[in-house]
Amino acid sequence: MPVASSPHTTNSPVDERIQEEAALWFARLRGDEVSDSEHADFAAWLSADARHRSEYDAFQRMWDASAELRPTKPRRRQVLRTLSGLAGITLISGWVSLGWLDGQMATDSGELRHVTLADGSILDVAPETRLWVKFDTERRRIELDKGRIVVAVASDRSRPFEVATDAGVIRDIGTRFEVDVDEVRTRVSVAEGMVEIDLPSSNTPPHRVGAGEMTEFNARNISNARPVDTTALAWATGQLLFDAAPLAAVVEELNRYRKTPIKLSDPPLESIRISGVFLIDDENMALQALQQVAGVEFVTKSGKVEIRQKLEQQN
Repeated sequence: MPVASSPHTTNSPVDERIQEEAALWFARLRGDEVSDSEHADFAAWLSADARHRSEYDAFQRMWDASAELRPTKPRRRQVLRTLSGLAGITLISGWVSLGWLDGQMATDSGELRHVTLADGSILDVAPETRLWVKFDTERRRIELDKGRIVVAVASDRSRPFEVATDAGVIRDIGTRFEVDVDEVRTRVSVAEGMVEIDLPSSNTPPHRVGAGEMTEFNARNISNARPVDTTALAWATGQLLFDAAPLAAVVEELNRYRKTPIKLSDPPLESIRISGVFLIDDENMALQALQQVAGVEFVTKSGKVEIRQKLEQQN
C-alpha cells in the first residue's frame, strides 16, 4: 500500500499509517461505484480513532478549498479512476531569503523553491525556471526568462511590482498571481487582487485581469480573460489537484516536477480519468498509487518510467 503524505506535519510511524489510510479512503469515496459495505467500513474506520477523522477532514478541507476557488458551472463528473492524496514527486524545496537587490535564480529538474524576497514578498519557483530579481529604490522587478512562478506581493505603494517576460510586462495591482512562460506564450492566473498586462511592442492597450481570471498573451496579442483553473496554482503549496483529469494530463503535470519522467506507452490509457490530491514528497509513491487505482504497471526503460496497461488485463 503506498504511503501518503498529509497536510499535517508528523514523523510518527503511527500517524503516517493514519495519513495513508485517510488518503486512500478519500480517493475511494470519490469514485463512481462505492458499495454499501465500503461505506460501512469507512464509518467504522472513522469512528475508531479521533485522529482518523482529523486526518480525513484535513484532506477534505484541502479539496473543498480548491473547489471554492473554481468557478461554479455544471460539470460531468464521470470519474473512471480515483487517485488519493499520495505524494508523487521528489522535490528539493526550502526557504531562501534574497537579501540583495539583484539576484539570479535557476531551478533544476525536480527542484522547487519557496523564497522570501527582500521586500517580504513570497515567491514560489517551479522546476526548470530561470529568473532575475532586480529591486531598486523605485521599483521591484522580476525578469522571468522561462518557467513558472507564483508571487504573493508585499504592499509597497512607493515601488510598483512587476514581472517581465519577453512578450510583455505584468504589473501587480493586487496580491497573488501566477506567471507561466513557455516558448509560445505567457499565461497569467490571478488568485487574489488584480494585475495589468502591457505589451511594449504592440498597440494593444494595457489589459487588466482580476481575481479568479486567467489569460494568455504573446508579444502581439492578449486573449480574453476566462475563469481560472485554480488547481494550477496548488503546486505552490505543495499540492497537485486533479478533478476527473485524463491520465495523459496527469502524467504531463507530474513530469514537470519529477527527475525521472513518466512515459505513457499505451495510448488507450491516456483517457483514463483521475481525481484526487497529490502531495509533493516522493517520486515512487505516485507510481505506486497509479498502479493501485488505475490498473497500470511500470517498466524502467532508457532512463524513463514507462506506464502501460497490466499484462493480465491485456489478455
